[in-house]
Amino acid sequence: KPWGIAGSRNGMWAVTDFYKDCVYMFDKDDRLVTTFGRRSSGKGELSSPVAVAFDADDHVYVADHSNNKIQKFTIDDKFLIQFGNGKLKCPRGLTVHNSKVYVTDENNRVSVFQLDGQLFGFIAEGQLGRPCGVAISSDNMLLVADEGHHC
Repeated sequence: KPWGIAGSRNGMWAVTDFYKDCVYMFDKDDRLVTTFGRRSSGKGELSSPVAVAFDADDHVYVADHSNNKIQKFTIDDKFLIQFGNGKLKCPRGLTVHNSKVYVTDENNRVSVFQLDGQLFGFIAEGQLGRPCGVAISSDNMLLVADEGHHC
């Protein structure tokens, strides 16, 4: 079940598959280049990945929903780090902007991390009712799709 999609600066794009517990990587000509992830909870293993995003260096960030963490990979599927353990509850939305990783989860807030996985802080804590999607607009506004408040 394809779930999340994101494009990189160099034309690559990634699709998460919620039920197959993996990420498909495609090139700019829409050819499948690689698939990574398998169902488990270890480093580089995924369980119900939902959102995906790229940073300016084309690292791939995956919201690992059922493992309650974010995992970071190189564009050619090498595991780098995982973060958010103990801070995230079923992450659902993810975007990367200006060297920060923004994550929505079932703690009803937006968690902000540095690119190295260090927690930077929280936004809208206690003001959201099941946030799912998150994005940054061209004028640097934080946009959150809030399923619980139907907006």
